[in-house]
Amino acid sequence: MRRPLGSIDWFPGAEHQTLHEVFLMAEEGWQLYPIYGVDADGVCACPKGATCPNPGKHPTTPHGFNDASSDPKRIAEMFARWPGDNVGHKTGRASGTVIIDVDPRNGGMETLGRMQAEHGYFPPTRLHVTGGGGFHYALRYPESVNKVPSRTIGPGVEVKADGAGVVLPPSNHASGGKYEVLVDAPLAPLPSWIVEMARELRVLAGGAEQPTESRFKLPERIYETASPRNRTLFDYGCSLRAHGWDHPAILAELRRVNAERCLPPMSDYELRKIARSAARYQPGNALTVSPEVLAAVAYLEERAGHRAKK
Repeated sequence: MRRPLGSIDWFPGAEHQTLHEVFLMAEEGWQLYPIYGVDADGVCACPKGATCPNPGKHPTTPHGFNDASSDPKRIAEMFARWPGDNVGHKTGRASGTVIIDVDPRNGGMETLGRMQAEHGYFPPTRLHVTGGGGFHYALRYPESVNKVPSRTIGPGVEVKADGAGVVLPPSNHASGGKYEVLVDAPLAPLPSWIVEMARELRVLAGGAEQPTESRFKLPERIYETASPRNRTLFDYGCSLRAHGWDHPAILAELRRVNAERCLPPMSDYELRKIARSAARYQPGNALTVSPEVLAAVAYLEERAGHRAKK
């Protein structure tokens, strides 16, 4: 359960509900950062306003979740210097958290149900409902694992760990809904089978094994004015397809990259077009390719990444 406010009362805005929640989570070691809020009509508070393609979900700070901190004074400075009514959380080893993001609109409940029936159910743990009707299971980052990649592990199910961020309660959603805590409980350990799915192989609906992680080198930031963003994301989508990813998984991964790396983010309509185009190619299986071909592909992907940075 949450601890009392205690030492955070020194901050002048601590009577604000959002800041109450922010400081309580910071005391637990969660790294946090401000995110643009939305008004009652779902319009983003960012300069793009009603034309924003990602309302209520993108950071106000210049480096996004990489600016996150668990230090109360740094958090106070960020929320004062780059105000945001929504709250972001940088997941991964630094915060000690892994979020399992379940999107029912893309079949996430069915996917998670099948996975848990096969591998075992989550122990009781902290659970949030997202403003869009999804769920965030919060679990403890495993101490014995060096890295847990942030990956889509099935239609509608994403692992948010190293290199990712999520929106936290009590943030508002563009739909008019609100991020809320459903279960306020200590974080349970991340099941080992989730780690294995994120790091190693998974099986597609057609039965083909595939690595979950592409070797494509995405830029840390994908700017509109550099190499065309849609070309970078298309190349990445084709790389995922070459690794055997299906269309729903490609789309979910492109949405994640768009939200976290594209400045400004692309519209969901554009992302759906890119995912459809990439999914038209025949799926591959990187495990069956010779080492020489893999080396050549890695070289070309690296070159594509360099072009995107220029």
